[in-house]
Amino acid sequence: GGQRSRAVSVSSDGWAKQKERTMMKGATRRLQKQVGRSARARWPAGASSSSGDRLRRGDFGGTTTTTRARRAPSTAVRTSTGESASAATPTTSSAFLDEMAAFLETDLQHLFDDKGIDASIYADDVNFEDPITKYSSIQGYLANIQMLRYLFTPEFILHKIYAVNDRTLETRWTMRMNMRILPWQPDLTFTGTSQYEFDLATRKVTRHSDTWD
Repeated sequence: GGQRSRAVSVSSDGWAKQKERTMMKGATRRLQKQVGRSARARWPAGASSSSGDRLRRGDFGGTTTTTRARRAPSTAVRTSTGESASAATPTTSSAFLDEMAAFLETDLQHLFDDKGIDASIYADDVNFEDPITKYSSIQGYLANIQMLRYLFTPEFILHKIYAVNDRTLETRWTMRMNMRILPWQPDLTFTGTSQYEFDLATRKVTRHSDTWD
């Protein structure tokens, strides 16, 4: 009985890891649609294609480089007023949103480090969407973060957090990435916003949507 339970446990773990790897590969293919052609056009003469082949295969092996997210020293402040990047007029934050804003301000510092974010505040079926990826589960959400961490060694800089309505927070951020999987390791910088929509009954994030400037 005990041996069978352990076998089932190992099998389940293996299935979960395989599912996560499949999701990461799918995300990589979508990333290639954004950067693939331009990257190949700029490929230096005589450059080795081994790293490019790894990207095309979705090979995430090797040592993970840990990059801590950080707050911008002068502007990383939580606020419930001000202008949203999406032109929405933020409303006065509720006590709950104040609490969640303070939580996210701390938690997002661990977005790409070994500790990672606290997944307990996200619904199991949380919907995530950015300009090139979309997931509808916490497994996909976390796999996307790990995919970015492996491929780009990102640095996440939080500028501010504010409420846009009675159940939604918006963050403004900068993300700097190094595409270390390519031989010449180009640097990329994104600025944008993230909206976190909460279910007030469960106090969990049910939707996270990113926009890029």
